Amino acid sequence: VGWRVEDDMHIIRSLWNRSGPGSAVAYFRRDSIHSVVQAAVGFDVETTYGSGKVVGYVRGGKQNITGKYHIRMDHETRFKGRMLNRNRVVEFSRFQILSCRGAIFVPVT
Repeated sequence: VGWRVEDDMHIIRSLWNRSGPGSAVAYFRRDSIHSVVQAAVGFDVETTYGSGKVVGYVRGGKQNITGKYHIRMDHETRFKGRMLNRNRVVEFSRFQILSCRGAIFVPVT
């Protein structure tokens, strides 16, 4: 993520992949950015129930902050009293996402 002072342009690099196919650079004016989200599809995350990978984001709302993250869990975990197998997709709110392992990436919408 970068910022160009002279024209107040926000620069987002590595939109989908760090290099090669899927890598890109996007330029956004300040009024184009609505919010910062906790994670992005395709990135590894830590949740209140363990680690996994974001496979979807739905129902974000007008400012894209009320959505639910669909996480494919890396391991067996107990979720709301039930044992879930590895690779099970579970829905989480933004408050249940503890961290996103895209250290050089700040997801914005």
